[in-house]
Amino acid sequence: MFINENARTLTIKMAENAGFDHAGYAEIEKMEFLPSIREMCEINKCGNYNTNWSCPPACGTLEEVTERVKGYNYAMILQATEKMEDDYDWDAIQKAQKRCRDSLAILARQLRSMNKTVLAMGAGGCNKCKTAGCTYPNSPCRFPEELNYSMEACGLFVSKECEKAGMNYYYGPQTMTINATIFVKE
Repeated sequence: MFINENARTLTIKMAENAGFDHAGYAEIEKMEFLPSIREMCEINKCGNYNTNWSCPPACGTLEEVTERVKGYNYAMILQATEKMEDDYDWDAIQKAQKRCRDSLAILARQLRSMNKTVLAMGAGGCNKCKTAGCTYPNSPCRFPEELNYSMEACGLFVSKECEKAGMNYYYGPQTMTINATIFVKE
């Protein structure tokens, strides 16, 4: 990955302006798409397995995901962190999730407006069609450009990817951090 210092500063600032608290660069060639993480999807604790285009099996095999991301020039790990009143502050958890999802959509839109191709991955599956209903599996995705893949469904061990990018995964007691990744092709 090569991105000049001016472009690096600009995209970090764009991420912050989109609403992220932390942003760092990940080296795509060092990212690991692990079967053990992907296997957690098959247990279906989140209820998204085989229900939408961003989760398994529709998101593709790990080999297909790995091949897909190789076509991008760089990747960024993005984080939204919220303070919690206590360890069970559901409102803060939901606020962090929403802010991360909304900020990822804003940043992706801004990068696309600069004629860049992006692949977004967030926490959990895509919820673009939450109210209208996902077309999976009967029809193609209505918004393939805005599809937000699940990082875990793609096999990413999120805490390890943060570490490799020189970022924290945990920001102390009574905080909730939600992570996203965006791949960018110039």
